[in-house]
Amino acid sequence: LADYEVIDEFFYNLPDEDFNGKWTAMAWPHKILSQIETVNQQHKEDEERFQKIQLVDQSNFQEHLDSLEVMVAGFSTSLDISQAHELANEVRRVSKQLKECQSMAQVYNNRERLFGLPLTN
Repeated sequence: LADYEVIDEFFYNLPDEDFNGKWTAMAWPHKILSQIETVNQQHKEDEERFQKIQLVDQSNFQEHLDSLEVMVAGFSTSLDISQAHELANEVRRVSKQLKECQSMAQVYNNRERLFGLPLTN
């Protein structure tokens, strides 16, 4: 742009191609700043949306954990020895769900770190 300023001092008429190039070069910083603002705004909106999704997911996760807790508590009341095989299968199924819940809890904790939120148990 400094070259164009020297030419402007002498009131030299630029050819159309050079004139367009000058104004394009002058417009790019504004375009870049505008794009930065747009991306920053989109980033904020995305972060808010993901935090809302996180809260809903954690609420559903807590409900699932509560139902598993009720199932596990119900195991202690099962006294019928004739249903031991069915109970063992149910214990394996619930155990698998609990392991899945542990991995999901790690995912939620990682997300909380990303959002700068305190970690939940």
